Amino acid sequence: MKMRTRVLTAFLLGLASPLWSKTSDPAPEVDVNAIINESYQFLRNREPRMTATEFSLYETIVPMVFEQPDYAMRLLETMISDDEPESAAFEFILGNLYFVQGRTVSAEARFRSALKRYPEFRRAWLNLGVLLYTMERYSEAIPCFTEVISLGDQKARTFSLLAYSLQKSGNPLVAEMAYMQALTSEPGNTELIEGLLKLYLESGETSRAEAMLKQLIRLNPGDGRNYLLYANTLYDGGRLLEAIVMLEVAAGLDRLETDGVLFLANLYAKMDFHREAVTAYGQVIERDRELGVTRSLIYAQALIAEDRLEEAGELLSGMESVVDDETRALHLHTRAEWLYARTDLEGARRLLEDLVRLDPMNGDALVRLGQVLEIEGNLARAELILERAYQVQETRRRASLELANIAVRNRRYEKSVAYIEEAIRLESSSELREHLERLKSLVSYQDLETTNETME
Repeated sequence: MKMRTRVLTAFLLGLASPLWSKTSDPAPEVDVNAIINESYQFLRNREPRMTATEFSLYETIVPMVFEQPDYAMRLLETMISDDEPESAAFEFILGNLYFVQGRTVSAEARFRSALKRYPEFRRAWLNLGVLLYTMERYSEAIPCFTEVISLGDQKARTFSLLAYSLQKSGNPLVAEMAYMQALTSEPGNTELIEGLLKLYLESGETSRAEAMLKQLIRLNPGDGRNYLLYANTLYDGGRLLEAIVMLEVAAGLDRLETDGVLFLANLYAKMDFHREAVTAYGQVIERDRELGVTRSLIYAQALIAEDRLEEAGELLSGMESVVDDETRALHLHTRAEWLYARTDLEGARRLLEDLVRLDPMNGDALVRLGQVLEIEGNLARAELILERAYQVQETRRRASLELANIAVRNRRYEKSVAYIEEAIRLESSSELREHLERLKSLVSYQDLETTNETME
């Protein structure tokens, strides 16, 4: 009798889970120095002007900021320590210098003072918004970026900062509009597309998220993260085969990093593609990556399913000391499957009994225990155990088939018919339907026998 085993779906739930929670948080990058550098050139007729004295200071001090920032700031603060208020333009310059120095409180105060004196100072609105953005005060940054746009700034960068701030403030609808506006200026900007992707994933708009992922792959086919994200999205939607195909495409292009190979291995195991799972887990190990206890046990199950019992035994032999409460049930089950495959029914039964004491409604363990008891000839106890597995939705069909077999052995054909009908309801097949017809014939024959005996 050749005994085979299958990877246990109940233990795999969550193991092929995303390697990233949905996607990494793609905050638009802000080059503060670049923005500040742009701010040192004033726009004629659109921004306030400095006084002659301030302009003299500006020409003297600003060139020093890049080479001797601390000295430049001390010199500047000494020169402006009198009681005469600075112009809006000079307040803006001071705000920029404080910003670069990381003195955010002083920078914010200078920017706000400049805007109070000159409310249409566009770059002061922008730099204040960027300051608040870098401090993660997104709801306060929103009106700043909105004002910048209303004053004529149509750059993709500004819309991107506004979009992300809206997104972080819980306003996805307007954030989407801002991202879209930014993309009209820079349709190939992957940072913007990633922002939209995160927005769609968070709101559960899978079809739109897929469109963004396809675009990312088209724009940057060499970035393996996009294939992994796409597979992740497909997995979340229950489309496991499509997720496998996406990862296999990435692997074929040599764009799948170790995390991706591990994800693929988990998916293979979950789909009971044992040979492929064994190969993928082997590739992860070859890359010197630790599988961890849970995935090592699943790897062992795949090896068992492929009748590579010696390798599975070697893998299991060193795991007793690293098993904890969280992985104990899976360890017991895997060792039981290994013993079952080696036809050590008594050893398998003892471990399975330990497991069902630990987890009384573990459907996979109950089905296997019932099968062992049936082989050993203990049909009454096997039936009791399988009735428990029948109550677990994930194993109801398998338990139905085992209970139908026991009912036939006990010549209870009507009961067997009921179990087969339930199995067909859960998942039909031509073989089961043919089997059902044969059983119904046996029921009819049994009824006829009963009638004849009664007449006699």
